[in-house]
Amino acid sequence: MNTIQNSFLRISVKEKGAELSSLCTIENDEKEYVWQADPDFWGRSSPILFPIIGLLKGNEYTYQGKTYAMNGHGFARDAEFQCIEKKQNRLVYKYQSNEQTLKHYPFLFELFIIYEIKDNRVDIYYEVINSDNKPIFFSIGGHPAFNCNLNEGNTVLEFEKDERVEIGIVNQQVGLMKNEKKSIPLIQKQLLLTNDLFAEYGTLVFEKLKSNIIILKDRKANTILKMTMDGFPYVGVWTPKKPAPFVCIEPWVGLPDMEDANQVLEEKKGIQRLEAGKTFKVSYQMEIL
Repeated sequence: MNTIQNSFLRISVKEKGAELSSLCTIENDEKEYVWQADPDFWGRSSPILFPIIGLLKGNEYTYQGKTYAMNGHGFARDAEFQCIEKKQNRLVYKYQSNEQTLKHYPFLFELFIIYEIKDNRVDIYYEVINSDNKPIFFSIGGHPAFNCNLNEGNTVLEFEKDERVEIGIVNQQVGLMKNEKKSIPLIQKQLLLTNDLFAEYGTLVFEKLKSNIIILKDRKANTILKMTMDGFPYVGVWTPKKPAPFVCIEPWVGLPDMEDANQVLEEKKGIQRLEAGKTFKVSYQMEIL
């Protein structure tokens, strides 16, 4: 575990999964913004999703005629990362392909997860380097969970811009995307988050939002935090079926498999193709307001 802080914030990150495990203000370090991985609800806080997001159809895919097995959200969240840089306001974690990853993912890569704190903001960077001699195919995303209380009916997502929100529908029995969407009305750019909403739809999957900024608010108490997500074509929002005191806001580059997916990795919806020797970069920010 590594901890860094400035005059506003303190964060802690685990080596396992390079997972953010704590986010507090210096002024009130008893108030934890990140879910503390209570296994009675969900035993994670902010896992890294790589090289897939969500579930694969049949938990497998094919590449160049060969079939590979992979569990939901990929292997990075359970991998032991190496902290290769620690400064007062910056942590850099690295994980790379190895004998075990090649059994499930036939590509050579280097994955860097970088955390920087700047005043009241945490910047999180993902970098994927193709160290192979052929194109690699992958998805990547975040899964941060934030403490909030949905039971009181005051928790909302406030979008930066007026949106005609259509969510992708996940078949909750098999965890795959349906070929249909559902329109959800916003009221003054806000979406009320309720346990009933998640019980009906499971994960809310937003695609091609105009808004780069989403604010998680408690209308009765106070604003919780602001997330800025530039370069992520999808955003997932989730809380467990069992009512839990947190919600996840998940910036995604990629999607779970579609119900009718042909399971060919190169043709998977949302998959990224990265040429040999190239680097893919994307980032998002969490700001305490």
